[in-house]
This record gives sequence, structure tokens and C-alpha cells, in this order.
Amino acid sequence: MNEKTPQSAQRSPAADFRSDAWGNIVVTDSGEVVQKSAPISPSNDAATSSQTDVAARKHNAPGQMVPARTEPVQSITPQKLQRQALPAETPASVPRPSHSHERRDKNEGQRGRRGGRTAEIPKRATMLLRYPFVGELARCTDRGFGFLRHARGESMAHIRENVGHALQTMQGLEGKYCAFAIGGSPSRYTQQKPDWDRAVVQWILLDEIDPALTPESYQLARKAELASVDKGRLFNTLAAEWYVRTWEQKAREQPKALLIPDDLLDRALNDSLSQCSDLESCLRLLGAIVTSPYY
Repeated sequence: MNEKTPQSAQRSPAADFRSDAWGNIVVTDSGEVVQKSAPISPSNDAATSSQTDVAARKHNAPGQMVPARTEPVQSITPQKLQRQALPAETPASVPRPSHSHERRDKNEGQRGRRGGRTAEIPKRATMLLRYPFVGELARCTDRGFGFLRHARGESMAHIRENVGHALQTMQGLEGKYCAFAIGGSPSRYTQQKPDWDRAVVQWILLDEIDPALTPESYQLARKAELASVDKGRLFNTLAAEWYVRTWEQKAREQPKALLIPDDLLDRALNDSLSQCSDLESCLRLLGAIVTSPYY
């Protein structure tokens, strides 16, 4: 057997051996490291360290010595291997579910399979503050949508945006009046529809408001509600958390378009600003306006 003796060795945990102790170590042509005789060491601990150091170099190339690991080598158990494989088994494109998608407004009820509500509907005062516009349904289909004619033109109304009682179809609703809000539709935004920023984002039939209202009486009731609202409810109206939450749930983004206010809301804010008794109150109201999804 042809034997080669290493020329040099880098520092390792066995570096306290005498230099002539390395003369007892040889590397064969096959790369195997063997020991001629037990090295002379100053202590049993050093001898044990030397044997560990030599064994760690068993599979290195002939005539080469590499630094030993300075930390203990831990074996990987099958359980650890299995945990490491889990991320590779899960498609990277599948997002983790968010707890924000489980939140619901206590005034909004629960959504049915087709999009109509099956439990509570918004309270009367909530609807009067939330929905500025009234329109008439026309050209309703059995495919889950119809069209609303209103003072600003005509807009599509989808059954999934209905916040009233559950509807299985919109067919046959022609001529009925709705209260609704116009803004950015997160679903139409993600589908890159051209009118996503001026869509009907929520609507409800006036027949479902108790007591029932006509288009004219709805506007009068809304005006009275805005005139009597306190600062806290006015701030809540401006915050429009229902609109922000809709975008977070459906598009996982903040709203990309503003809600459209009506003249009644504009006048109510002007009146509130003119009645501010001190600078702090005025600044708080201005802050609520500039951060509102309406403005």
C-alpha cells in the first residue's frame, strides 16, 4: 500500500498536540485516513479530541486536511426531514387565509350563496347614512344582475351586492326602487372592468326599509338623519369602514377609488364646520374629512 503523509494541518480542536504526533497519521490512495499508533497527548481529553478530529476527516481528498467543525454535529431525525419538506409540498401561489376575511359587521347580517342577505339587514339609521342615492331597477336578468337608473345615469347592480333579504334572482324586480352607494368595486377592479371605479357597491330595496320609503321620503329621511347625527356617528359615516373592509376582503387592498358623496353630506359637513366651537374640534373634523373614502 502506497502511503502519503500530510504536509500540514490547519488548526482544529486537537491543535494542542505536539507536532510530531501528526507523524502517526497517514492517508491511503483510496482517501482513507488511518493512524499508525496512538498519538502521544498531554491528557486523555486531548486524545479523545484528536480521535474525533481524525474521524471527521475520513472522507476528504488524499493529502488534504480541512478545519474541523467548531460546533457539534446534530443528526437530522426523520421528523425534522418531514417538517422541512412541507413548504415544498405547498404551492407558493396559494395565499394563507387571513383572519380579516372572517370579520363581519354586526349590522350587515350573513351573506347567502347567491349574494343576498339571509339574516339581519342594516339598521334604518345605518342605511340612511350609508346610501346617498336612490334609483329604479330596470332590465333585470336571471343571471344575477340588473341596471339602476338614477340621477347620475345608469349603473349595473349585482345580486351579490344586495344587503337586504336573500334573492335567488333579480328577474322581475323591474320598477322597484333601491337605495345604494357608488364607488369602486373590488371584484370588477380585479377583473379589470372599465367601469370598476363607478359601480354600485351596495344596494337595498326601499321596500325592505321599515317603515317603507318612497324615493322622495328617503331623501327627506336622510337629510333629517344627517342633521341630527352627533359627532361620533358623523365620524363613523366618514370613515366608511364597511367600504374599506369590503376591499380588504375581496381584493386584499385598500380602496382604489373614492365613494361618491351627495349634496346632503356636503351640506352637513359644511354646517358642522361652521358650528365648531374651538380649533381642536375643527381640526378633528377636518382630519376625518381628508382621511375619508368619500373625499
